[in-house]
Amino acid sequence: MAQRSGQVGNVFKRLHLTLVLAGVVGVLTGIAVAAFEFSVSHALEWVLSQRTLILMTVPALGLVAVAVLTRVVGDSDTTTTDAYVRAYHRPGGRLYPRSAINKVIGSAITIGSGNAFGFEGPSMLIGGTIGSSVRNRFGLRAGDHDAKVLMVAGAAAGVAAVFKAPLTGLIFALEVPYHSDIARRALLPALTASATAYLTYVSIVGVNPLIATGGTSPFDFSDLVWGLALGVACGVLARLGAWLLELGKSTTLPLAQRVGIAAVVMIILAPLAIHFVGGPEHMGPSYRVIELAMDPSTGLKVLIIVFVMRAVATWVGVFGGGMGGLFIPLVTQGAVVGSIFQRLVDAPNPYLFPTIGISALLGSGYNTPLAGVAFAAEATGQPGFLVPALLATVVARLIVGGQSFSSYQLLERPG
Repeated sequence: MAQRSGQVGNVFKRLHLTLVLAGVVGVLTGIAVAAFEFSVSHALEWVLSQRTLILMTVPALGLVAVAVLTRVVGDSDTTTTDAYVRAYHRPGGRLYPRSAINKVIGSAITIGSGNAFGFEGPSMLIGGTIGSSVRNRFGLRAGDHDAKVLMVAGAAAGVAAVFKAPLTGLIFALEVPYHSDIARRALLPALTASATAYLTYVSIVGVNPLIATGGTSPFDFSDLVWGLALGVACGVLARLGAWLLELGKSTTLPLAQRVGIAAVVMIILAPLAIHFVGGPEHMGPSYRVIELAMDPSTGLKVLIIVFVMRAVATWVGVFGGGMGGLFIPLVTQGAVVGSIFQRLVDAPNPYLFPTIGISALLGSGYNTPLAGVAFAAEATGQPGFLVPALLATVVARLIVGGQSFSSYQLLERPG
């Protein structure tokens, strides 16, 4: 009995230390992510304010610069979120600073030059690497079964900070390593790190919601039916997108040829976007595209053009070796698809179907249905849309099946 009591005491003592360290990881991650986003966002804003010639050439030059970087450092791996998933499934579960720094620099170049990627990929890398480094600094043994929990906590903190969405950060970091499971052992440390990262980040940049919405939350039965139809559409699109991404990643073309093709496409997209949409809405994470999609005055034709252009821009970015997250591209496309549905059914609340679309496309694209629903609620401030978003996300997830935007997910935990 005394021996068992001592073992329980040691477990709780180790848990207390882990939670304290998770809080430290959250604070450090919040500061680092704020600095990263501030610098890259300002570079991106400058690019987007320039004339057409700059808009045509800078994204292409960004891809060239990233290709040169990968050659110089001798690391051809351009993954960000996938780097976290891959590290999670390796023995010891660790992200290494040197590789992460190269990827964060590559992501800064990719996003800052206007390519259609999101901040969450490098933010997960920043947080996960901080978590791994803190674990090693304080002597948590790499052979321990729970050794990877601080990496998971850091990854959760990165997403929680950059999206001002602590619940989303927590759930996404736990869900994304698996198709149909979660990394449950890291729950409490990830919760602690997400909360402290969020508080640190908003104390620096403010608490304004990521996606501004308005209106009331009620919906009726017909909205549920249309929401399920939207879930089907998002599931089909996510499955198609996952297949196309895998096709782009698995190509045997030399890097120079891939970069050249991607650069030409980005050059062509800029004048087309300005002509048909009125601005470079195919570039960057483009939170303003979500605002455009939710604006009732935006026409159906414009929404369709924006969807196609952003899909092409993100795909050629991946094909051309760009670095960054695919979380926000999924969110943006989900909002646009939802807005297209909203126009077709003439729903009274212009935010209902875009919110459902965000949840369904994100939840099915990464096989993270809980994170999709949580993000839709946290980022839009519309928890009243939770039920239709849940149903649509479940339908979309069933349609996607074994496909995913992440190549390194396992079906479930072994054993």
